[in-house]
Amino acid sequence: MWGGRAPWLVLATLTSAAAAVFGAGAYLYWAPCRDQLLNGSVLAGYRLSGEFPAACLARMDAGGPLALAWRAEGEPTSDLLIAVALVTLALAWMGFVAAHRWGGAARLVAALPGMLTGVLGFAILARSQGAGPAAEDWLVWLAVGIDLAALLAAGVIVQHSHGLVRLGHLVGLWGIASFGWMRTLCDYAVMVAASAANWDVPPGHGFPTALTIAICAVASAALGLAGRTVRPRDTRLPAMAWQQTG
Repeated sequence: MWGGRAPWLVLATLTSAAAAVFGAGAYLYWAPCRDQLLNGSVLAGYRLSGEFPAACLARMDAGGPLALAWRAEGEPTSDLLIAVALVTLALAWMGFVAAHRWGGAARLVAALPGMLTGVLGFAILARSQGAGPAAEDWLVWLAVGIDLAALLAAGVIVQHSHGLVRLGHLVGLWGIASFGWMRTLCDYAVMVAASAANWDVPPGHGFPTALTIAICAVASAALGLAGRTVRPRDTRLPAMAWQQTG
C-alpha cells in the first residue's frame, strides 16, 4: 500500500488538473459571452453596456445552478472537459482514501463523495451523447447525494485523523465535493451577487467552483504534509532516578 507524502502530492496534482480542465470547460460553455463576461459585473461597477449576443443569452437561459450540466443545447467539447474533470476528481479522491489504513467500511464511506462525483461525470457525458436520462432530476439527485456523502465522509475523517492532517483531509474533501447541490448553489449565488446580468444564469457561472477546487488542492496538501511533520508531544512524566537505574 502506498503511503507517506505520495498520496497528498498525487491528490493535489490530480485535483489541480481537474480544476484546470473544468475551468476550460466552463470557459468553452461561456464562449459566446467572452466579450461580455465583465459586462454588469462588480468589476465594472455593475454597469451594463450594450446588448448581450443572442448566443450568449441562450447560454444564460439554460436554467439554474446546474446549467453547465443540464443545458438543452451544449457544446460537445465543453461537455467532455467537464465530464473528464469530474471523473479525475473521483479517481483522485478514491485513490487517496485507498492509501489510508482505515477499516474497509470507513474507507468505503469516505470514498462515497468521489464515487458519486464520478457517476455525475459519466451522466453528463452520456447526456451530451444522447444516451443519458432525459430527466434533469437524475443530475439533481446525484448532486444532492454528493452533499450527503460528503457529510458522512467528514464524520469518518474526524474519527480517524487529528490536527493539521484532519484539516487537510477536510479541505481536500471540500474541493472534491464541489459539485454537490449546495456547493453549486453557492457558486450560483456568488455570480448572481457579483453581476447585474443576473436575470438568468450570470456569465462566468462555474469559474468560482474551478478556483475553489484549485485552492483546496494546494491547501489540503500543504496542511496534510505539515501535519505529518508535527510529532505529538510526549506527555509522560519523566522517570525518577530510581526508576532509571533500577
